[in-house]
Amino acid sequence: MAESFAAWVRDEASDRLAALGDALRSVETFGSYECRGRNSIADAKLSEHGKGNAIDLRTLVLANGRHIEFTDETASKPLRDGLRDSACHRFTTVLGPGADSHHNNHIHLDILERHRGARICQWDVREPPPPPKVARGRARLAARSTPAQPRPPESRTVAAGPWTIGPIYKANKLQSCTMARSDDELGIIFVRAQDGLSISLESPKWKLDRGKSYPVRLTAGSRSVDAKAVAETKRVSIMLADSRLNARLRSVNRLQVEAEGATLRVPLDSSSTAFERLEECFNSREAPETNPFVKSSSSEKNLRSRTR
Repeated sequence: MAESFAAWVRDEASDRLAALGDALRSVETFGSYECRGRNSIADAKLSEHGKGNAIDLRTLVLANGRHIEFTDETASKPLRDGLRDSACHRFTTVLGPGADSHHNNHIHLDILERHRGARICQWDVREPPPPPKVARGRARLAARSTPAQPRPPESRTVAAGPWTIGPIYKANKLQSCTMARSDDELGIIFVRAQDGLSISLESPKWKLDRGKSYPVRLTAGSRSVDAKAVAETKRVSIMLADSRLNARLRSVNRLQVEAEGATLRVPLDSSSTAFERLEECFNSREAPETNPFVKSSSSEKNLRSRTR
């Protein structure tokens, strides 16, 4: 798998970008080797990730710093077409948008050996969305009749490995900051709010009793605590009230959530940097028009004066 992937990056991805005048610097992934069942279900058949035979691709990072997501419909379609065709030629399994709901935001590659050399290639390279059509007369009428609205708050996000960190505003005030990623069908969101840190876990396969509290056991490294998971239909929210457990989230590979029906393993790769950015986001109390991740010039001056 390592040889196949390295050769594909070198001979296909890099060459196709070079033909467009770009140079490849790196490839960002969602995950590769992880000893688990398919879809992170404990009793399921062993995933190809558990054999070291699979990798999930997220983004191409160019030498100029530009990011191209494999599933971005606005990215060059000829480039995505070429990457799909070459991946389906080299790997025995290719799953992306169109395969199922779990692969809408990444591309799964593996080298599973099937009977008679069968292959699976399910990656829909979708067309860019058409621009919205607005009647000119209606647009002018709306411009005259609609009072000026305040500029919406800054909602720019930043990435830290597989994590995406961004602010949530309400009435132009920062309410919380989130740190999100997905792992197969499991959606993972850490939320930093005034009342502390919490985690939200979501799966389209769940059918839970809305409003019910489920007992869970949280384990991060050598630290384990009991907690309650408050359910929506397909999502649970868990307050992370134990400071010692929270501290370990930055250094361990995964958070284990033991419930009555199964054990979930929440991947925490690159979480140290991501949690730092999450705190930077929440601790920023600048005006909503500014990016909470960028310190103002006055803040930088104060920081320099304290460190002298």
